[in-house]
Amino acid sequence: MHLRVHGATDPGLVRRRNEDNLLVDLEHQVFAVADGIGGMPGGDVASLTATQALRAEIARDPTAATADLQALVQRAHESVRRTGMRFGAEGIGTTLTLAHIAGTHLHIAHVGDSFALLVRGGRCRAITHEHNVENERRDIFRLSPHPPAYRYALTRAVGQPDDVRADLYDEELREGDRLILATDGLTDVVEDAEILRVCAEYPAPDEACAELIAAALKRGGPDNITVIVIAVSA
Repeated sequence: MHLRVHGATDPGLVRRRNEDNLLVDLEHQVFAVADGIGGMPGGDVASLTATQALRAEIARDPTAATADLQALVQRAHESVRRTGMRFGAEGIGTTLTLAHIAGTHLHIAHVGDSFALLVRGGRCRAITHEHNVENERRDIFRLSPHPPAYRYALTRAVGQPDDVRADLYDEELREGDRLILATDGLTDVVEDAEILRVCAEYPAPDEACAELIAAALKRGGPDNITVIVIAVSA
């Protein structure tokens, strides 16, 4: 498979600081987005540390690193956790959605509430699922009331004191597929139908990235926006 790839990030219209980071490594066909946890210190440090740790580990031993994405996420987790010690007991944290493409095989490791989306045959499908209270701990709402916003609190993050476990996904890619990795600054405000329209009208990944970010900005840009678009052809 031949890949055309472009990634971009934008702080949005509300946040003073961009706490997102991304990794585009076309040589090793590894791609990632990371979104520092809001409401905690050092979100930008956490996401940057995670992506830098991935890059360093792949450079050190690309075959071993990409053979075990769970272990690769663990390396990033340990790096962010060490860095977070200087921020206090709670440390720092970030989401991490990581993709590796080997031939026609797509492998994904995912922690947090960023997204991997597959656009194919006129449909936009989320491969990953958000690790938040709403999805993973609905039982707690039967025990005591919580503010509605708490439903979206993360239950897993890279760099936090607890051990981390990534969800792993595998897909077989086809010609014409678009893989989109994005932080929730895009997915919270841009509907699947709009993502499909952009992918149909803008076949070049750099143009598609720009249009997706523009769509999020038109809807108020309430959060940092990071997008990687990967176009697959034979």
